[in-house]
Amino acid sequence: MDDPVLVVVDKQGHFHSACLHWDGMPCLLWEILSTAGYPHPLLYEGFNFIEMGVQRYTVMMTIPQHPLNPHWPAIFT
Repeated sequence: MDDPVLVVVDKQGHFHSACLHWDGMPCLLWEILSTAGYPHPLLYEGFNFIEMGVQRYTVMMTIPQHPLNPHWPAIFT
């Protein structure tokens, strides 16, 4: 049986998920980061908005500072 999809919607209407239920970039990135020693999957934050009459969707992601290598900086996208 597949794992349940965990998506949380906050008061601002932003969606929060590890996105591991999708094939592709989120799963591949988590595979690489877990091999590098990161203990938890990334959390993606996304939201819908309308810009000049066009429906848009933006996703933000943060790779936290590595727990065992503090000289590796956090990455914000």
